Amino acid sequence: MARAVQRPWERGHVALVWRGPKGPGENLALDGFGELFGSHYLVITNAEHFVGRFNSHLRAKCLIGCNEAFFAGDKRHEGVLKGLITDPQMSIEQKFVDLQADVNLSHVILLSNLDWVIPTDEQERRFFMVDVSDRKTGDFEYSRALRQELDHGGKEALLYHLMHEVDISQFEPRNVPHTKAL
Repeated sequence: MARAVQRPWERGHVALVWRGPKGPGENLALDGFGELFGSHYLVITNAEHFVGRFNSHLRAKCLIGCNEAFFAGDKRHEGVLKGLITDPQMSIEQKFVDLQADVNLSHVILLSNLDWVIPTDEQERRFFMVDVSDRKTGDFEYSRALRQELDHGGKEALLYHLMHEVDISQFEPRNVPHTKAL
């Protein structure tokens, strides 16, 4: 996350995958982070908008949140997803306009409640997957307090922390730790 704000002109190379039960607050966490990017942030809830043919809405997006919008079993989408994560360019297609190449600045965060979220194997290098705790599920007071904090200086504090207090000088995004979730 620090790399995304410190180097927004570089693609992410690896997608973050947050898998968990319904309701612990991963959407709130995604939105709080995504709001740092303003118009360069997009949340997608439909697979066609993420990996479909007409995709001009992905142009100039530094952060793309994919909320329950990807089915790992659809082989037609696997290559598009992997290319969006790692390729230096993306193909942009608008209706009635020729296909164009554009720079790929995407950092991707996938959210899902499904057991099988991503197409993967033992050599996977494009995904960093964690299981979200269910400890705060249904804790609406906590969610309200977190949203209040984000709206009253929390986003600015998060940005300051990611920009100035997290050293990424030795960080290699493609050195993906393998987690129990993956």
